[in-house]
Amino acid sequence: MSEAPAMRELLGLADGRMAMVGFGLNDAFWLTPLTSPLGLPRWSAIGLEDFSTRYFAIRSAPLGGGPDELVSSAFFGWHPSKIDRYLAAAWARTDPREVLQTVQEVADEVLRAALGGWVHTDDAAQAAEMLRTAAELRKDSIAGRPLFAGYAALAWPDPAAHHLTLWHAATLLREFRGDSHNALLVSHGIDACECHLLLAAAVVGGCECHAAFAAFGVRVDVSSPPDPANVADREWPAQERQDALARLADRGLLTPDGAITGQGMTLHEEIERATDRISALPTRRGTEDVERYIELVSDPLRRLRSSGAGGDIGELVSPD
Repeated sequence: MSEAPAMRELLGLADGRMAMVGFGLNDAFWLTPLTSPLGLPRWSAIGLEDFSTRYFAIRSAPLGGGPDELVSSAFFGWHPSKIDRYLAAAWARTDPREVLQTVQEVADEVLRAALGGWVHTDDAAQAAEMLRTAAELRKDSIAGRPLFAGYAALAWPDPAAHHLTLWHAATLLREFRGDSHNALLVSHGIDACECHLLLAAAVVGGCECHAAFAAFGVRVDVSSPPDPANVADREWPAQERQDALARLADRGLLTPDGAITGQGMTLHEEIERATDRISALPTRRGTEDVERYIELVSDPLRRLRSSGAGGDIGELVSPD
């Protein structure tokens, strides 16, 4: 397949294995029920009109509406006050069970609309089976992965609904990688505020693993106030970001003005490689399977992109 390398990068595939479905399929499928205009009436009906309220409610719903501290721990990179604010708004209007039911119903509606007859094809069935297998292989590795564990405890959609199997599997793989990444950040002594500064500095410094983020205008910013109107803003106060920069500079990872050092780039790349490695660990698939998977999902991925159902990743998602 001539386009395989580009699609492999887009889908987040590494080392000839179906390691993780990264920025491409992951967020095209996962963001669909959050962002598609078709789903807005359903979300409005349960009081979740804005993206951020839906985002925090959907991701935390499998935790059962537990204490804010639990959710903040699992989400890791967001300032606790932002999480508290949106969850308080969400749970004042609805509950986790209704959110989980609604997100699946919305995913069903918008994916059917965007993908049309493809959802009934043999290609859809095969792609769903492959991605479900990749997700289920990780169920023995839930330790230390709270958001993945929460979604892994939920029942799979109807096997005949291939598009929903893909959506649920993509959600599982997304949370598996995110939980794995957070664990590695903690193990390397990088806290929830520092991780964003280190990544932004690495992007500006030219790291290959996040080269695409350069187009989003990523930069090290420790002076601007939090912007609640920006859904991607983690809302860390300027003083806390300044303190985080000072800690990273003391460790020799960044310079005092926010540029990444050689030591910092080495650590960043080490964490990213380790994240890929432990996220892919349960799967040992050959290159042929990956190439077949790319072939199966290329067209539906383009349909999601062209329909706008998968959202604008540049606007809605910031690196973490």
